[in-house]
Amino acid sequence: MTSTQRETLRSILSDSIRDYAAQTELRIDFTEETRLLGPDAPLDSLGLVTVLASFEAGINDRFDAEIVLADERAMSMEHSPFRTMGSLIDYACTLLDENGKSA
Repeated sequence: MTSTQRETLRSILSDSIRDYAAQTELRIDFTEETRLLGPDAPLDSLGLVTVLASFEAGINDRFDAEIVLADERAMSMEHSPFRTMGSLIDYACTLLDENGKSA
């Protein structure tokens, strides 16, 4: 994973969250520590699914990839990759690296 790739993914994720927040009038901070899942998360379950779908589509468009974020692997991990913005970006980087895609 390159820093350029990570920054591109952060931008795509921020856009996805920003779009959702604008539709629902939520106020969300955009930091690597921002929770996406759990009791302190600003997103409800539908919001998380909406953001994940948008983020996945953005990744696949930008990197000409066909990754799936919410797959069996992600669901079975001891620490969910959907916990925070940072963990989701890390997971997306891993998937892109495994598929030979880069920025």
